[in-house]
Amino acid sequence: MQSLSDYFQTRALEYIDLAPGITLPAHFGDWQQEYWSVRRHSGLFDFSFMHTVEVAGSSAITALEVFQCRLLRDQAIGSIRYSFIVDHEGYTDLDITIWRLDIDRFWLIAGRPISDRLKQVIRELKLDLEISEKRPDFNILAVQGPSSKDILSKTFFCQVNQLPEFFRFNTISFMNTPIRIARLGYTGEMGYELFVPREIAKQVWLKLLELNENLSECGFVAANALRIEAGFLLFSNELQAPRLLAELGFERFIRGGDQRPLEKIVGITFATAQPHLDLEYSADLEHFIVPTSRCYSPQMQCEIGLGFYDAAMAYDKKKALTRELEPVEIMKLPFYRNDKP
Repeated sequence: MQSLSDYFQTRALEYIDLAPGITLPAHFGDWQQEYWSVRRHSGLFDFSFMHTVEVAGSSAITALEVFQCRLLRDQAIGSIRYSFIVDHEGYTDLDITIWRLDIDRFWLIAGRPISDRLKQVIRELKLDLEISEKRPDFNILAVQGPSSKDILSKTFFCQVNQLPEFFRFNTISFMNTPIRIARLGYTGEMGYELFVPREIAKQVWLKLLELNENLSECGFVAANALRIEAGFLLFSNELQAPRLLAELGFERFIRGGDQRPLEKIVGITFATAQPHLDLEYSADLEHFIVPTSRCYSPQMQCEIGLGFYDAAMAYDKKKALTRELEPVEIMKLPFYRNDKP
């Protein structure tokens, strides 16, 4: 049976390299149309590059509370928590989501492989846990946009109240096969992610499109613009170098101690003024901003981005320069968000 990735390969799609070993469809024709489909209706994405690891055993919480920054003892079964893998000094180079499947069973989902790092922690703690890779078993499909709830209800023949609440998940049956559905996303809109067994992923993709004329196939160029507007991190960009949680705006996740970051993540709009003609931009040449992500925003009709700037000076509407002397204006994040519970 043809896989979803093989199906994409049979089409004349343009691809983009997201990170070493990760190549994704850039778009399915017109990325700006895909972007507006998500903002106005809904879009369909394939996020199957993500790594999923299952951790099981009576000491799972002990290991995971060392491995990442969140306390998990009070996490409800069927819920999801956003977190970061942290070192002993409080630095992180990867964000993750933690899914509690049962009392002693969890999924960890991340953009990079994490099994070896997790096994190292388990060895150091001298614990006995089962670790298994789930990435080969599933395609991760995402339906994102204001009509996503109605689309899933129509496609999977379920009531909307049977779909999970924000940062929770449950399971439905389709083609006599269980599909795990979670209410979360990466676009700033209401959305869901579906863990679909690989053997039926192509059929589910096509069925979603067949039954929902306002649902559009979407590639990573649209996803990138949507997530930058929403202020979401991308592991291969914002976490290229280790960062303190406070630099990323997640002070609330810090356990013990206090972090005094020198830099802070901010939104950026790229200006058109020439810095040598505008003293507001060139007045402060000691503090440069370091952009980590950049895209054209169809909604704002200009180039925007994310980056890191002096924490003491990172206030809204401040004008600054990149190291290449490109003028920018610092903006409060997010640029746009419409995915509240």
